[in-house]
Amino acid sequence: MNWHRLYDRSKWWVCALTYMSTIGHLPAEETVVAVPAPGIDAVVLDIGLHGGYVSYEERVSIDPTVSEWQAAAGGVYGVLSGKGRDLNANLRFNYTRSLDETEEWFARGFLAQRNDMEFSALEFVGEVGFPFEIDGSTEFIPHLGLGYRYQQFSRSDFQTAAPGFSDLGRVDETYDLIFLNAAVVVDHAFSIESGVKVRADIGWFLHNEAENSYVGEVIEGDGGFFTRLAADWYWNIQPDQQLGLGVYFEHQALRGSVDTFSIESSGQGRQEFIVEWPDNDLDRVGVKAGWHLNF
Repeated sequence: MNWHRLYDRSKWWVCALTYMSTIGHLPAEETVVAVPAPGIDAVVLDIGLHGGYVSYEERVSIDPTVSEWQAAAGGVYGVLSGKGRDLNANLRFNYTRSLDETEEWFARGFLAQRNDMEFSALEFVGEVGFPFEIDGSTEFIPHLGLGYRYQQFSRSDFQTAAPGFSDLGRVDETYDLIFLNAAVVVDHAFSIESGVKVRADIGWFLHNEAENSYVGEVIEGDGGFFTRLAADWYWNIQPDQQLGLGVYFEHQALRGSVDTFSIESSGQGRQEFIVEWPDNDLDRVGVKAGWHLNF
């Protein structure tokens, strides 16, 4: 037997088996799947006008008196949004100013005072939203935000039997309000051309204080809340533009407080006064029209 020839053949078989086993263990070609990263995909600007009515009521407890006032009001609003697949970030702005109308004060049911009053307000809110798609045409977006409101009530032309009040001229009362806001938005598209968006808000005032130019003191309040409901119908006029018409209603309830302060009076020395920032309600209702632009 030719051992050298057998040895040579065995080397070829070993090499062939080694090559085949190597082919069987070569790494398979990898498949790369693109997963969208969370973040902001588009920037959206909403800007528009709003108009309607504002009503205001104060309830004084130390001398039972109720004020009643309402007036036409209007203003502008804007929302700058960054929208992503899993996260939205919004900066909201709103300005309101009313006409000058008569406020009436009733003490135990009898008219005690009349004066003119004008209302203005400025608001900023920063918030984040977390979108969920219910189906191909409906989106559900809860929001959480922090906001600031500055409100001013300017009174003038006092008509009252109380001594000294008729000569007051103009008295400004300003509110500084910081609040936590939670909201839910439901956005439903009827078709590629139109849809409806409904938003419901509730807010809790973390800080509220009032300053009266006549009293000259700042009074800390005891919190409060507000609720707001708005509905908008929109129409696509361009692939990246929409026009919208809507309605809104808001109720704000603030809890005031009672404080004492003293004033040095010539000839009478230092006098102590009790001052109340009354509990008050502010309601706003109206319509709005806006323009929506995708960048």
